[in-house]
Amino acid sequence: MGKILLKRLLFYLNPPDLLPKEQYGFKSEHSTIDKGLFISQKIRDAHNLKLTHHTVGTFFDHSKDFDTVWRQKLIKPYDSLGNRWQGLALDL
Repeated sequence: MGKILLKRLLFYLNPPDLLPKEQYGFKSEHSTIDKGLFISQKIRDAHNLKLTHHTVGTFFDHSKDFDTVWRQKLIKPYDSLGNRWQGLALDL
């Protein structure tokens, strides 16, 4: 039952170009480890092009963000999906 529900949700919530290509978390076949490796490779490439000994990185942990999120505001952008979004609500 859970897999069927997940498949239905993903059909409505993952149309092409809904999530930015830079997002790795919460996407199938992507992980934050992949993003870490991507960033490491970009740093290595930059150092190979121009020898500098300075690299600055800023990382934010958003793991607790959804614990306090305003759910109505979270689903508001999906209103633009129109009938597809309403169909999802009916299917649940």
